[in-house]
Amino acid sequence: LSLENNLFSFDDGIKWLEKFFDSNLKKNWNFLFNFLPKNLYNTPKKKSAIISLLLASLNNVKDGKIEMNQNKHYDNIMIKLK
Repeated sequence: LSLENNLFSFDDGIKWLEKFFDSNLKKNWNFLFNFLPKNLYNTPKKKSAIISLLLASLNNVKDGKIEMNQNKHYDNIMIKLK
């Protein structure tokens, strides 16, 4: 958690994705936002968590570690180990 502005960072997103890599879930498609911290009620803080996780996920896609899929607009974003 970034102490300067009380928002989440890219590094926080990377830590949350590590739960995915360490779990038995990695062979199946999983809802990306299941890896967000629980009890995020503050809207700016929740938005920063979502952005941090999305950026970390896209970085892992770029590095060839995971696949992401979304069937249609506003549908769940799913991830799977490549």
